[in-house]
Amino acid sequence: MIKLVVVEFFRQTSFKKTISTLTEEEAWLLGFQEKDNRIPIPTGSTLHHFMKYRLGVEGIDEIMLMLGKKIAKLSNSNEAKLDSTPLEASRYSKNSEFNPHYNCKMDKAHITMIGTYPVFLTYTDGIAGDSPELSSHIDALLQMNAKIDEYRLDGAYDSFQNHADIWYKLNADPLISLGIGAVINNEGKLERINHWVNKMWKLGGSKYMKIDEKLNLLYENDRQEQVGMYIRNKNLEDKTFPESYNLKKRM
Repeated sequence: MIKLVVVEFFRQTSFKKTISTLTEEEAWLLGFQEKDNRIPIPTGSTLHHFMKYRLGVEGIDEIMLMLGKKIAKLSNSNEAKLDSTPLEASRYSKNSEFNPHYNCKMDKAHITMIGTYPVFLTYTDGIAGDSPELSSHIDALLQMNAKIDEYRLDGAYDSFQNHADIWYKLNADPLISLGIGAVINNEGKLERINHWVNKMWKLGGSKYMKIDEKLNLLYENDRQEQVGMYIRNKNLEDKTFPESYNLKKRM
């Protein structure tokens, strides 16, 4: 039944149509056993009851996490990306907010992909900010044991904390689109990094440490934004760093 639930998700059809279009061969592949020379399959209402009452929201979330783990393990891509997409609602909707940018009532789906495969989604109202969603997406990638080298995001996620969290928690390069007016931050310069590392000498801090060791020390001792400033500065100074348009185009 759990495999049948996954089929319903990916076909994006009604419960009734999912069952009516399921062949006996597909039912056999899903694990349903032959009986009296035929393979009995559940009705659409049975599938609905199983999903809504037996699995519930928590059960479905667990299934999707399992699928994400499998995709992360089998994918040959080391690149992840996160973006939000508008879900337009009826203009008569009493639950969806009006978004002035898209000029419609809408909700949002925030989706992380590994390569071309979606692995995690969060759902918010239409005027919610994108940046706060990153934390739960990072947690999900950690639960999936995803091994990525790059995490690409648009300018809506451009914050010092986000740069630091991606670098520290995922051991990945945060490729976050930078605005035209972005400038080097003084606290993110190497001299200031060394200054604060030296102040932590009781914890073993020294300017002679490798840069990754310095950043780890700062992140773990309440200097997370400074870590993000350093990483963001490095992206600004990198002449090969993708321009906003090219970064967005690859997402």
